[in-house]
Amino acid sequence: MDSSVVATWAGVVVAIIAAIVSAILTGVTIWWPWHTRGRVAINPREGVLRHADKRLVPLIAICGFRRPTLFVDWRNDGDGTAHAIKLSSDDSCEVLMMLEGPQYERGFEVVEDVALLKPGEAFVAIILPTSETARESVRVTLEYLEEPTRLEKSHVSRRILLPYRLPARRLLDIREKRAVWEYMRKWSDDLGYGSTDVEVHYFVDEVLLEHSELADPTLDENPQQD
Repeated sequence: MDSSVVATWAGVVVAIIAAIVSAILTGVTIWWPWHTRGRVAINPREGVLRHADKRLVPLIAICGFRRPTLFVDWRNDGDGTAHAIKLSSDDSCEVLMMLEGPQYERGFEVVEDVALLKPGEAFVAIILPTSETARESVRVTLEYLEEPTRLEKSHVSRRILLPYRLPARRLLDIREKRAVWEYMRKWSDDLGYGSTDVEVHYFVDEVLLEHSELADPTLDENPQQD
């Protein structure tokens, strides 16, 4: 056989072998980090509002003038890190997520999602009712990304039943309204919007885009006469 033909076939064989080796190495590069990754295990536990004497009034304000009554602690009990954690529910409730720590001005911060949850770390879910009927349990959807996050299969979605009672939605009582209104008055004044009732109404309705009538105690103390 002509030596040039042999050389050509040898080159083809080498190229094929190189392609196979490259494909195997690529597969191993993708498979190995996924196979050896740490495992995320985010588990719920019914909790309580810690430091309630300092946090309850600010939380009522942040929660749209609703009194939070159900708190659920979520802890990463695994050895892997979770990214972009979100909680949601379509079960007659709204879910807010709260991070705690001295780095926050109030000792906590309410967020739309948790960017990172390392092993042993936790966050709090505030479950707010949207119905006038109490529920004996609530279903929520927990979503997050596992490492390595670049892979499509790193997205995890779990539907979880929380066996905790959620009271019915109710309006604030007069004591809660007075406390929250004074909190809003200080907040409005600190941001330069003023501290009169009219100015606080403007701050709540036009700046925060909430409904001031849900928190204004004067509407209960001085009801309109027909």
